[in-house]
Amino acid sequence: LTVRGIPVRVHASFLLIVAWAAYAGLSGRGSNSALGSVAFMVLFTLLLFVCVVLHELGHSLVAQQFGVKVHDITLWPIGGIARLANMPKRPLAEFVITAAGPLVNLILALLFGVAAVAAIGPERLLTMLATGRGWFRLIDAQNGTALLLLLTVQNLLLAAFNLVPAFPLDGGRLLRSFLAALLPFRTATRAASFVGQGLAVVLVGLGFLLPG
Repeated sequence: LTVRGIPVRVHASFLLIVAWAAYAGLSGRGSNSALGSVAFMVLFTLLLFVCVVLHELGHSLVAQQFGVKVHDITLWPIGGIARLANMPKRPLAEFVITAAGPLVNLILALLFGVAAVAAIGPERLLTMLATGRGWFRLIDAQNGTALLLLLTVQNLLLAAFNLVPAFPLDGGRLLRSFLAALLPFRTATRAASFVGQGLAVVLVGLGFLLPG
């Protein structure tokens, strides 16, 4: 598959995440049959990775507008990677290119969310919001509405995770582009890296302190 001259490739190891999805469907199936649950989880995983590709295309297509060559996009079990020939050292250009990915996920979350609300119906939705009940039962049904809800939540999580200010995640690059407007580029990169390392230490510490 090629989009605007950008090859979209799937690494052979991507089959591992598909196999995991099938296993998850088989071991934790809801109200569906075993085959139906496996099909649901595999479909959900594939659609989620379509969203990942769109995220990377958001970066890539905007990068092309700034004259940056995009070698390819590759899907791995842990996500997608867009290989850019270089990242512009102009802070505004880097900021716009970086922000495009999470913005795509937020737009997708909005679209899936609107579709999910339409499928649930306003009266049922108000009841679920008022009582806090019915959400897990709805997702456990493993139908089209559950798929829309899961894709809504996962796109929100993708956007939130990528905005964590840990270089080289999108959030770290956004932080660097902001700092680069005030500091030399190398200094801004070093500062963004230190913030990411500090955040990693905090998360590791929390992992030891929090029960479970």
